[in-house]
Amino acid sequence: KCQDICVKNLTFVYLYSEIETFMIVANQIREKIDAFQAGYVFTLSDFGLDASYDLALAKLLSRMTAAGEIKRVSKGKYYKPKQTVFGQLKPSYDELVKDFLEKDGEMIGYLSGPIAFSRMGLTTQISSNIIISKLYKKSKALSKAVLDEFVKSTG
Repeated sequence: KCQDICVKNLTFVYLYSEIETFMIVANQIREKIDAFQAGYVFTLSDFGLDASYDLALAKLLSRMTAAGEIKRVSKGKYYKPKQTVFGQLKPSYDELVKDFLEKDGEMIGYLSGPIAFSRMGLTTQISSNIIISKLYKKSKALSKAVLDEFVKSTG
């Protein structure tokens, strides 16, 4: 009997300790998201947590999305919307495509097409298509939610 009670108590203490740890991690995640600038696109890797917390992180981000605190851009990518008198603003083009333009501080692609011409002042046309030219071969599938076209660099 004593052994059963001791095992049950240890199990309870272990579960309570795990729940407490997840709650502390959840509070740290919320604080980090609050520290992000409005419009900043972030991923799971921006939190620097151990892989054992990935499920808790994904669940918390899902709950925050459902509550309207953050918005989902695509799978694994979220942003904190900026609130204006006209409603919520989406992130800039630069934020949406930053993972496709730079990796580890090295440029791997660049904006091209109508957006590039518009930024240089050569046209006033505003395109809904984002065209990215890559400096290297295509390394991963591009998100359809973010990119409409993929153009391989000839240089």
